[in-house]
Parts: sequence; structure tokens; C-alpha cells
Amino acid sequence: ESTRVMGLLTSGVLVAAVCCILGEAIVFDSNSFFLTNYYYKQSRLALPSSLDLVSYEGNYYEDQLWFLKPSGRGDGCYYLENDYRPQYRIANQNKEEVFAYNGNHYNDQLWRFEPGKGGAYYIVNCAYPQRRLANWQRKKIIAYNGNKYDDQLWILESRLTAEIVSTTVKHIDNLQGPSPIPIQVTITEGFKKSETNSATMTQRYRLAMEASIGVEISIVSASASISAEFENTIERFTSITTETYWEKTETITYTVPAHRNWKIMQHQVRLHSKIPSDRAVMYAFSKIFVSKTGTFTDNTGWIVNSS
Repeated sequence: ESTRVMGLLTSGVLVAAVCCILGEAIVFDSNSFFLTNYYYKQSRLALPSSLDLVSYEGNYYEDQLWFLKPSGRGDGCYYLENDYRPQYRIANQNKEEVFAYNGNHYNDQLWRFEPGKGGAYYIVNCAYPQRRLANWQRKKIIAYNGNKYDDQLWILESRLTAEIVSTTVKHIDNLQGPSPIPIQVTITEGFKKSETNSATMTQRYRLAMEASIGVEISIVSASASISAEFENTIERFTSITTETYWEKTETITYTVPAHRNWKIMQHQVRLHSKIPSDRAVMYAFSKIFVSKTGTFTDNTGWIVNSS
């Protein structure tokens, strides 16, 4: 069993508020997804330059990402906005016709997600609740109002998935040493994308990052202080779009006491994505552990690792 997660930020802290059991853990609100058809497992909903909604089976691109913008009414309905062309929303005005619309907001552009099978969802129009988004014969995206079939089911793949890792930056065993040892340790804090030639920090990327970290925090049951640490790192290093300010590296001098085992660890969040330019690592806070034995004790639960 796993959980659906609704909401992220509470008093400036990343908090994944858990509600019902629904398949994979997901933050729906203000998050971006690939919408993959359950029946045609290689087909994803896309909005190419033609501005026609299509079923696409090639490489992953940003025009296949859909941002779930809440209606603001608390009714579980969302505008499905294309991440690459954010002014376009999926609409259903006339029977089966589904299209991308960039005009005023109307109720036929609102959709809700109803759980189906295998962790997939029916995407149901909120104005015409008998109509469900379908991938007809792998060729055409339509709104279908007949019996339920598997080609009306969609799997939501989050733009980003987070992996939390507590890494050892430096370890010095001075248990047998009669004297303190001065050492220098280089620590990086901040955020680094894997492909710097295309590195940008858009609002939607940041929201996807917050959502993925919030989900992972709920899965590993990280403490509120660790949640606050990640939120602090995001605020400090990603609020500026210029990549130069996304990370900071400094060399610090420490002293390892005599007859002590010493190490410094750091929290990292590895962000995985089907889009190579989205992949990144966030370097958060570090902590020193000192022991009189060959092992270390973590009484505060600071060490956290994704399973």
C-alpha cells in the first residue's frame, strides 16, 4: 500500500499531508506529470507545435508535461496546462472533441482524477462528468462517454522523483591517535543540474522539486527539522534564476580530537527525471558525528536514506 499526498507547504516547511490510499504516492496540486495511457503503455499525451493533442511514443520532452492547476473551489478539479506551452489548457466543448485552448477559463477545461486500476486514473471532465479522456486506437485523444475501457485510464508520472541520501563527506578514525588532527573539508551547498548548458530554474520546475521532496519526506518519515532544512536550502539557492547563485562551495578547517572517531555527513536530494536536463542534485546541510568507538550513534534520527 502507498498513499496519495495532498499539499506541500505548511508555515514554510515542506510537509506532505497524507490522505487516502490510492496507489502511488502523489502530490496532485501544482505539480507536473507525464500522462501515460494505461492500455497503450508507450503512449503519452503531448502538445506539439501543431497545437493538436496527440498520443506520442518517442522520447520524453517538456511538451508532454501537464501541470495540474487547482480550480480554487476545493472541488478536486484541475486545469491541465501544458508545461512547455503554459497558456494552453485541455478543453472539451463539443461531445468527443478534445483540444488545447488558450482563451478564457471555462468549466469544460476542468478535470478530476478518479482512481481506476493498477494505480491509473480516469480523467473526467468536471462540466460533463460522463466524459472521460481516452486514447482512441492509439491515434486520437477524445472525450468518451460510453462504457469504461482501459484506454481511458492514465498513469501519472511525476516530472521529478526525489531520492534522499545521507552521504559521508569526510571520515577520520583518530581513535589511536594521541593528538588532535587539523583537517580541511570542502563542502558544497545548493543545487546543481546535470546539464548546465540548458539549466534554468522555472517556477514549475521548483514546484515539481518541492512536490517530489515532499512525497519522499512522507515515505521515509523524516523529521520536521529535516523538512525545514530542505525548504531552507530551496529558498536560499533556487529563488534566483541565474545558475551562478545556485550553489556555494567552501573549504572549512576542523580539528579531529585525539582518541576519537570523527566524520562529517551531508544530506543530498537526487532528483531523477525522464528528461535529462531536469536531473539534478540538491546539497543540503551537513552534520559532524564524534564517537569514542568504531561506530557512530544517531540519536536524533538525522541520517535519512531512501529505501
